[in-house]
Amino acid sequence: MARTPSNPFAVILLLMGAAALSGTATAQSCLAFLSPPQATPLSSKACTVSVDACDGTRSVEFTALYNVPGENEPRQQVLGNITRPPFKLVWNMQDIPNQVYEGMSLVAETTLRNRERDTTRREGIFLTHKPVKRPRQTAPYRLRGWTRQNGSFSLSAPDRPGKAEINVSWNEHYLVFYLAVQDPFFYSDLQANELNKLGAEIMIDAKSARKPFPSEAALVYSIPIKGAPRRVVYRPEQNENGSFALAESTHEVSYPNRIRTEDFKGYQIEFGVPWSAMGEEVPPKVVVANIAVHLLDTASNAEKIAWAAGTGHAIYAPFLWGEIHLRDKPVLASPWLLWLVSFAGGITLGLGLLLLYRLLVGMSSLGRFERTETEERLLHDIMNTIEERITDPNLGQTRVAQLLSVSPGRINRILKRRHGEGFKQCLMRSRVEIVKERLRSSHSSEAAIATSCGFASVDEMEKYFKRYCRTTPYRFREEHQVT
Repeated sequence: MARTPSNPFAVILLLMGAAALSGTATAQSCLAFLSPPQATPLSSKACTVSVDACDGTRSVEFTALYNVPGENEPRQQVLGNITRPPFKLVWNMQDIPNQVYEGMSLVAETTLRNRERDTTRREGIFLTHKPVKRPRQTAPYRLRGWTRQNGSFSLSAPDRPGKAEINVSWNEHYLVFYLAVQDPFFYSDLQANELNKLGAEIMIDAKSARKPFPSEAALVYSIPIKGAPRRVVYRPEQNENGSFALAESTHEVSYPNRIRTEDFKGYQIEFGVPWSAMGEEVPPKVVVANIAVHLLDTASNAEKIAWAAGTGHAIYAPFLWGEIHLRDKPVLASPWLLWLVSFAGGITLGLGLLLLYRLLVGMSSLGRFERTETEERLLHDIMNTIEERITDPNLGQTRVAQLLSVSPGRINRILKRRHGEGFKQCLMRSRVEIVKERLRSSHSSEAAIATSCGFASVDEMEKYFKRYCRTTPYRFREEHQVT
């Protein structure tokens, strides 16, 4: 049994302390929230707010403290003052934005009959009653290799010169993120505390639960410029006094990643999240995710810009995250199937090429035969026409073409293909042969012979005679003339 103090002053102090403790206990237990529930999203346009109050309560005033995007301090709204039990009211939330991440607070202040006041607070009230426009992207299948590819999307901030280009792809083992961050304020000699601000965050709602706050099931990865990637684990904590908090812990992960930096241009991050980390054996059709990058401003302050949910703590709320739809895997993406199709295609192609070759050879032989017969006839006509008019000084390629109703170019091509010389060379060679005969058998002058053989002058005759006979007409006559 406890011993009673003998000093009367001590007794009085003890009794006063007990009364104070009793009053505190009464005050603490006199007012308690019944609704709305804590950490349970409210998706309707209205909800019931109620408290349990003691008998001595004269009135209860309800106040909401809620957050507005872009504002640092919460706004306050008086919901109403209830003067008789039950102490509850219906709260119309239509004009209040969604409340995510840490939620909002409700405050109930009671006035007792003895004019004393008591206050209780409930935090962690989450509202998801407003429609959300979630971004959506597709991720193509990529068997191996991480590179930039078509189908990327960009992130940018109105007051920042930098931006980021993002690609997402997938294979049987990983969901792969490629981020190319363009930041003109970045350089590798930044101070360590500034470099630590830079990097990216990949957030995945592994269970697609769409909670308004991150839980242990949410995969949040921080990929810094310097150091190893880390996973941030969130643990929601609800206390009996109505407070709500998100406790954080981190640990390193050894997932495939690669980082490249370039001074005054920015950095590139490649990061692969294994399907096993999401509890998936087979890649799902849709992945709920968010992507954030960190950009520097002129004062070396880092700001996060995110694919979904804009800025601030809201970027960590899975309720607002976007959707990544995995494109179907191409039929020929499997290596063994690709090898089998390639093998079968190779055999088929080989047989087809062999058949085509034989067909073309047959057609080519027939074509060559037909072409040879036609050219032989035309060549015969060309040579006859030249022989019949060889002494005509006006005979030329155009004239022969007109007589035979063919193009001058075709005449030239046939003569070159069969004799290795064009029309003019063939004509002059034939005329030189006639000159040689007349030099041997006649005493006519060279001028007379040149004119009778179709040459324009003695000089022209001597020019071609020297070209084809390697001597002059005079010497030829001395050596070969028949007396």
